[in-house]
Amino acid sequence: MTAAENTHYSFIPGSPQAEFYKSYAYRVDLPQRSIVYTGDTGPSTGVETLASGADILLAEMMDIDWTVNNMAAVNRARPEPFPDAVMHGMERHLRDHHITAQQVGDMAVASAVERVIVTHFVGREDDASKQAYVDQIKSRFGGKVIIANDMDTF
Repeated sequence: MTAAENTHYSFIPGSPQAEFYKSYAYRVDLPQRSIVYTGDTGPSTGVETLASGADILLAEMMDIDWTVNNMAAVNRARPEPFPDAVMHGMERHLRDHHITAQQVGDMAVASAVERVIVTHFVGREDDASKQAYVDQIKSRFGGKVIIANDMDTF
């Protein structure tokens, strides 16, 4: 097993937060295949390097626009909505520290993996939307793409 720090956090270098909060991607090399799990991450050359030539890239993925719109709607319905600065900070975190379908495809291409399995998925859950996400990944990556469901095995 090998690990690489990813880009889920970006605190000021040398700050207590930067020393305490870290996020990692993991690679497991088995005799029959290699699997890389991104964990929560934004675009990351460290993860791409870790995943280089792997059989499976097990990637988180988020429909960030959909999530931001849902957060805004929930916030507007709150008795005391969060201030705009807080909402902008949450959106910035999502955009910088998670990956979209297109970014999953880009990461898969840069890593030259054989297959992508999306897990830790946040987005629209109907079949047509899931297919649209797969299509977005495949617009960048020519290999097999699956959005995993609970209890799937591969």
